[in-house]
Amino acid sequence: MVKQDAMPEPTDIDDSRCPILALDAADANAEGMIPFRSATLLSLQIFTNPYPSYEVSWSLSCEMIFYAAWPALLLMSRLEVRRSFQFGMFCSLLTLALILVVWSQFHKLEDRAFVDGIWTLCALFPLWLCGAWLAEDWDALSAKISRRHWISGLLTFVAAMAFLFTLRYMQYPPWSVHMASWLALPGVFIGVAGARHLRMDTLSEKSQNLCRWLGLLSYPCYVLHLQLLHLADHYLSPLLPESWARQPLVLVGLYLVAALPPIAWAGPQIERAIMAWRGRMIKTARKPALPVAA
Repeated sequence: MVKQDAMPEPTDIDDSRCPILALDAADANAEGMIPFRSATLLSLQIFTNPYPSYEVSWSLSCEMIFYAAWPALLLMSRLEVRRSFQFGMFCSLLTLALILVVWSQFHKLEDRAFVDGIWTLCALFPLWLCGAWLAEDWDALSAKISRRHWISGLLTFVAAMAFLFTLRYMQYPPWSVHMASWLALPGVFIGVAGARHLRMDTLSEKSQNLCRWLGLLSYPCYVLHLQLLHLADHYLSPLLPESWARQPLVLVGLYLVAALPPIAWAGPQIERAIMAWRGRMIKTARKPALPVAA
């Protein structure tokens, strides 16, 4: 990784390719206000560039920043969730509008990773804010979603995602893809709020176990899939006949076969182990202190 992605010239670095050395090397060539290594260690890599061969880390950076931004909004709004939601939405939309004007009218800062990071944060924050609002007023909001509204929300989400996929396939600019993704926001909100219409309690035990397994699989799949896809692309795709390698469906099938089985086998086990470790930590932290002898 150091030799191919980060260093400007070949070096004699050992094949272990220490991640810290990779960050050091990338730091030397990084563009932006925040050094690459410092940004990565502080979960601010969205303002520079993702860790080499780990592009999904940009979304982890968003998540960490949201965890810090939400308490700040609550403090500024005197712990009122609805006011925090409204203020966060206003700030996000205002920032997006200002950046869009600078990009479209003045053609400035279009290639700055720092500004692009702010754009991405503000484009995704409304979705996170809707989740926080929904968690606060779950009973009231959920009761307002009828089955008809819930189905309409799901259909809206599917249509928005199809439109979003089309824009990505046609290689539209990222800002237009983000704006299109907002079309899916009402569908996501209504779909989650009306989840009671799924009637999960009426499912068979096998179906409920399948749902639990999918829940355990989701996060490992999100975190690990890209590394496996890179490995498949580097080691397996060159083995294909040239005529096969030109077929997108063949490559998609190859990547799915290379990535999904390992994740399906190891992902839930990894998630269970981490959840058990987290449970032990929480249990230890909540253990009452022993009384002090008089």
